[in-house]
Amino acid sequence: MFSDFFFTLRKAEVPVSLREDLYLLGAMDKGLAQYNVEEFYYLSRAILVKDERHIDKFDRVFGHVFRGLEPPKFDDSEAEISEEWLRKTSSGMSSIISNLIQSNSSDVEGRFFMPGTSRIS
Repeated sequence: MFSDFFFTLRKAEVPVSLREDLYLLGAMDKGLAQYNVEEFYYLSRAILVKDERHIDKFDRVFGHVFRGLEPPKFDDSEAEISEEWLRKTSSGMSSIISNLIQSNSSDVEGRFFMPGTSRIS
């Protein structure tokens, strides 16, 4: 999808380089515009368009390549996590941490470190 976007920009005579395309992919990899078309639009425009004369061409290409993309719809009731589950999870983690702290260091080393690696001092 991104390569189609890149080559379509070049066909529309928007001067984009491979280096700029890689910058855009790196920014996406770092999560600068996750699952949001509007954020991706502004991020890609900021990275790929170097002269305001090319903004209209960029807009037309973006609209053509990414037409119909909408963010996923989530029902807020599905996203709720029950308080009971949170309590059980936090108490379980607390007991695991307490057990690790109370264990002697050689026991912890044996469970979590391979021989010849860093040791707990």
